[in-house]
Amino acid sequence: MTDERIIGFLREAEAGVAVKDLCRKHGFSDASYSLWRSKFGGMSVPGKPNQNACIESFSGRLRDECLNENWFANLLHTRAVIKPWRREHNEGGPKKVFGGLTPAAYAKRMAEIGYPNPGL
Repeated sequence: MTDERIIGFLREAEAGVAVKDLCRKHGFSDASYSLWRSKFGGMSVPGKPNQNACIESFSGRLRDECLNENWFANLLHTRAVIKPWRREHNEGGPKKVFGGLTPAAYAKRMAEIGYPNPGL
């Protein structure tokens, strides 16, 4: 199957065609759709937020604690508002998902044992 054809399927889904209907119509599985969506259309699949709960949790917190609380005049203003929020999120307090460490401390520990820097 060509990349162009796969992207066409993804565009149909973005246009509102239900994934189950799309799979049935074109003869591929939901798993194939999820794989293609992650490869060509972003990290998450609509309707399946639990595939990466950590990312979904972060996105929700960013939206609730920062994006919904501010009106951004331009990109420079957006960066100025988000930067301190990001620092507070990464350094401010322990997170359960990181075993009670702050994200910065967790990244440091992972770097010490040889994992690549996640860019915190």
